[in-house]
Amino acid sequence: MTEQTPKSIRASFAEMLGPDSAVRVGLGGWGIPGLETGESPKPNLGLILGYCMEKIAIQFRLLRGLSLESSTLQQSLSSMVGGTMGGRIGKGGTSAFSRKQKEAMDTAKMAVDQYKTDKEQGLKTVRGLAGLSEPMRELGATEKIPMIEILVQNLPATRHSELHRAVLNVLRSARNEEEFRQIVDAAGGTKALKDKLNDADLGALHALLEEFGMEPWNVPLKHSLFQHPDTTDNQHSSFDGLKEQFTNQNAVQLLNDDGMERFLLGDINAAELMGLSREELYMIANRGYELIEQGKLPQALRIFDGLAYLDPIDAYFYTVLGSIRQKMNQLESALACYNQSLSLQGWNLTAYANRGEIFFNQGKLTEALIDFQRVIALDPDAKNPSTMRVRTLIAAIQEAVNQKTA
Repeated sequence: MTEQTPKSIRASFAEMLGPDSAVRVGLGGWGIPGLETGESPKPNLGLILGYCMEKIAIQFRLLRGLSLESSTLQQSLSSMVGGTMGGRIGKGGTSAFSRKQKEAMDTAKMAVDQYKTDKEQGLKTVRGLAGLSEPMRELGATEKIPMIEILVQNLPATRHSELHRAVLNVLRSARNEEEFRQIVDAAGGTKALKDKLNDADLGALHALLEEFGMEPWNVPLKHSLFQHPDTTDNQHSSFDGLKEQFTNQNAVQLLNDDGMERFLLGDINAAELMGLSREELYMIANRGYELIEQGKLPQALRIFDGLAYLDPIDAYFYTVLGSIRQKMNQLESALACYNQSLSLQGWNLTAYANRGEIFFNQGKLTEALIDFQRVIALDPDAKNPSTMRVRTLIAAIQEAVNQKTA
């Protein structure tokens, strides 16, 4: 009789709640529709995993620049984000001109010039430079645009080539949204890139488009990629095929066979895959909350967005994320966050109060009153400050009703 690996708390919780629960096993708690029940067609796992891993990499790049209380955590994050992770850095400005920048610019110019006279060798040089994150960070749009044009012109139809990865690395190196859009335009636009990339590479592209404001933000689990069927009958949908896609790619330095398999099966979440404890996640959350209090909402938004992907079944992260988006007047996204929080924790008083306030301001008084009544039921003694605010709004609803019936 073979020894069975004990189920994680997460997997057991999902099983206990049943198939209709918001908590799904598979892919670190995000859930893969149809995977557990054997439904067909199955989702494109490569696409989903590419998206999720890019979101995680974006979060680590952000956290590396945070001032955190734990020097051990800071050191751990710094070591995790290196190599080919590339990506958005700083506050979107350009760095001061330096020797490293001059060397990178000279190399890029040489590569492009070489391509004009020796296409094969020039392409090899461009690909090699694009594969190195540090030099790419030193370049501006003037150097990146001719490089992306060369790479896209030569992309093969085969899956997951070095050229595909080089294209993604150029996109990751954009310092701000304007530069990212310039690079995408030079590559032929969003549609052209989507047509040329596939599986994990395409998933990573969607995450980058979202990060740089070219696609709308989505609550984890609700992105359309999670419902995208894999209509191709090929090896890339298998576990071994997925591992093959990430050979020498962004995630490979953070993954091992056992960790990736446990993540895909839902036994561990993304934070656990990366070696972050629950205490460390909440240390990061506390830093994000400090930014909220300082009025630095965009910075706080990116922190809690990342935390929701690192642990997609923590209702607190969604509640705070909804609160930030509500303050930024991103009301539909805020509602999505509160809905997700409440699907995980039906007694979340703050989520009910904040969602009800949005309904109230939208003139949806019936929906607002239902949420407010839930708040009162959960906190009849008004110990939570949100309850006092709700009581004031209920009085306003009653006054509005009295005026209509008078």
